[in-house]
Amino acid sequence: MRNLFKGRIAGVLAGLLLSGAAIGQGFGTNDLHDFGGTFTYLDGTSGNDSELPFGGMVMDAAGTLYGTALGGEYLANMDGGMLWSLTKAGVYRDLHDFAGPMTFADGSTGTDGTLPIGKLVRDSAGTLWGVSTYGSEYNHGNIWKLTSDGTYTIVHHFGGMYTMPDGSIVPDGSYPQAGIQFDANGNMFGTTSSGGQFGPGTLWELTAAGQYKILHHFGFQVTNANGSTGPDGVGPYGSIAIDGSGSIFGNCSSGGPNVNSSGQFAGMVWEFKASGDYVDLHDFNFTDDGYLPQCGVVLDAVGNLYGATFNGFVGGAVWKIDTTGAYSILCIFDARGNGASGDLVFDAAGNLYGATETVGSIWRIPAGGALTYLATGIPSIVGGILLDSSGNMYSAIALGGAHSAGYVAEFTVFGQLSFVSSRVVGGNPGTGAISIGLPAPAGGLVVTLSSNTAVAAVPASVTIPAGAYSANFPITTTALSNQVTASIKAKAMGITESANFVVVPALASVSANPRTIVSGLPSTGTVTLNGAVTTDTVVTLASNLDAVTVPAFVTVPAGSTSATFDIATSAVATNEMATITATNDGTKVTTTMSLAATTLRALSTMPSTVGGAAQSTGTVTLSGPAPTGGILVALSSSSTTATVPASVTVPAGASTGNFTISTIIVATDTTVTFTAASAGVSKTATLLIKAPAVSSLVIAPAPVIGGSSTTGTVTLTGITSKSGLKVTLSSASTTATVPPYVTVPAGQSTATFTIRTTTVAANTPVTITALTGSISKTFSLTVESLTVTSLTLSPSTVTGGTSSTGTVTVSAPAPAGGLSVSLSSSKGAATLPATVVIPAGATSATFTVSTTHLSSSLTAAIKATVGKSSQSANLTITP
Repeated sequence: MRNLFKGRIAGVLAGLLLSGAAIGQGFGTNDLHDFGGTFTYLDGTSGNDSELPFGGMVMDAAGTLYGTALGGEYLANMDGGMLWSLTKAGVYRDLHDFAGPMTFADGSTGTDGTLPIGKLVRDSAGTLWGVSTYGSEYNHGNIWKLTSDGTYTIVHHFGGMYTMPDGSIVPDGSYPQAGIQFDANGNMFGTTSSGGQFGPGTLWELTAAGQYKILHHFGFQVTNANGSTGPDGVGPYGSIAIDGSGSIFGNCSSGGPNVNSSGQFAGMVWEFKASGDYVDLHDFNFTDDGYLPQCGVVLDAVGNLYGATFNGFVGGAVWKIDTTGAYSILCIFDARGNGASGDLVFDAAGNLYGATETVGSIWRIPAGGALTYLATGIPSIVGGILLDSSGNMYSAIALGGAHSAGYVAEFTVFGQLSFVSSRVVGGNPGTGAISIGLPAPAGGLVVTLSSNTAVAAVPASVTIPAGAYSANFPITTTALSNQVTASIKAKAMGITESANFVVVPALASVSANPRTIVSGLPSTGTVTLNGAVTTDTVVTLASNLDAVTVPAFVTVPAGSTSATFDIATSAVATNEMATITATNDGTKVTTTMSLAATTLRALSTMPSTVGGAAQSTGTVTLSGPAPTGGILVALSSSSTTATVPASVTVPAGASTGNFTISTIIVATDTTVTFTAASAGVSKTATLLIKAPAVSSLVIAPAPVIGGSSTTGTVTLTGITSKSGLKVTLSSASTTATVPPYVTVPAGQSTATFTIRTTTVAANTPVTITALTGSISKTFSLTVESLTVTSLTLSPSTVTGGTSSTGTVTVSAPAPAGGLSVSLSSSKGAATLPATVVIPAGATSATFTVSTTHLSSSLTAAIKATVGKSSQSANLTITP
């Protein structure tokens, strides 16, 4: 197990104080709390404060720090432990004393967890979560939580027995030392440094529903990134990281395939994927790599993985595995920093921060830059650092302080250069500010200033008064036609801070197009600068009239001199005038805009042509949206054949209103005019009412066999008036005859008539026409001829002097009066009637073929003919 207590050995670093640290230029340190003093515990008893804060801290939105330390009320119980808080105002509180007596869920008694050395996590409800390395029901540690109301609960006891998915029973994980992590769904993940199926630790999950699961047992075998297999890692001490897909990353301080002559294994980096696959990402070695990774891993914004080793080279190294799986060493620690510990952390700019334990230091690696030591010679930093949104860092130092029991330190960056506004219009004054992390010494601190351009001039220096943390200085700018970015520098104590200060052209104008508009319709605004800008420039906008709205701001893009924006208007009852104001860096320009009241613009009908007794829809259209209360439009019609309501109201916010036009049947086509009027404005529209006319002619059945009849149906465009309507009929051929007309009864739109046909020798098309006025509809009716489809003889072979029966079949039933079929024989020995008649409605008829005695066989061809259609059959006559 990791030697957590080397710093407590008597005489070793025990006397190091805050003043012994070598603080880098531009870096300040504040001692916020010294551990180990006299203290009153939660139960009212007194003793020493907790000591040796080995765990990482967490901060809430108010700036209150939360952390753990050893000792406390139950120091005798395996070094005890305390959960504490420290407000921004410096108020230190005991939130929970570990290692005290407890009654567990099964009724048994024992001690609470001890040695809470893992990093804390605080959820959105304000609940603190952590682990204890020892103690609890099985004396192998636990998972605990403390709610915002102070309720302490043990969530899981490590060290018991665990049922595997296959039903086998194995030991649970033991001795958790790393912090825990939550995923986006509220599931908790962490590791134990020992225990599990194979002994060297586990990766576990506690679901949001409270189900505890072991995801991986370390120490057996692992699949490497190249697909091969090898020894798994041992002892996962550092915190894990979880990406957006649910993959979990971590490292093991030992294990893996690489071992030195002393039998020590170098450790490895692993990934547990959301699919359940466990992969070896990298195996450390003892030759050209770091080894013994003990700090946590961290992911950057694009998914690259970072970590550091405790040993290797001089004092360990910082490494990276990119999203392709490529491993690289970012930096190697020298004598100023040795033994990376705690968690690594990124700031908003992508700078990576961390701490070392053996030779205490705080370091930074800028994005794409080299290692910088911000502070060295600090007593042991085991829990790493915490970074707030302002860039200040905090750490619980495990040793040193007023009582040689550790302290909470705040590290602040010196020399932050900023501006009240980083952009001003040329000719307007600007203000710069320089702030430091520690109060200025007696006599004040002189900071020299410079600018790379006369467009933004600064004084030669500014003095931060004694005891103060900041001072302001003026920036004098000149008018210009194009944007200029000035580099302002502030230097003191060998440190130079620089920041960019932007001087932009003045705002020239704001305009609206169109400037005069009907209320409710949109317009387009344009802001124009006196010159081009090299960075995006924000211009704020405002209108003095509620009926005219503009966006809160518009951005002039880099390289441009102007930008457009949308102007929305709402309806007004009377004409209004609005003023639009544009403001940029203290410069204001205005334009006016005339808003006309909404009036009647148009009247239309749809459809504009209808049949009698049908309806159409009328629409009144305004020049813009109607104001509050709507607009009433009066309506009238020029004829009673088409009626409209007395008025229609266009609702507020709408620009159109619809109404129904009702018509009656007319004998002749009639045009009606409608008038809409409002506020002295009138508009007209017409509607054509069509008299009924033939719209279609249909004949069924069709085609028809000549000699039979069929039925025609005429359909009108609408129903007829009281007198009905005659539709004239005609046929292009006497083959199909029709009556001279058919009458569609009053109130109806259809009528039928009979078409009679004569027999034809061949299929004959006949055009039938229905006519009303000048409108006609036609139908092409085919009158089909009958054809002989078959001729059969039974029997087909006879002895001379006997007869055979013939059957003739035609293509369709015979018409009224029957159908005469002509018959013939090619031999005089076979005689038959000249014709046979197929009765009306039938499709076949029979006849007799008589024969004479013969001395030798012969074949006679029998033929049946209708018009041009015929069929033949052979009759064989034997002696």
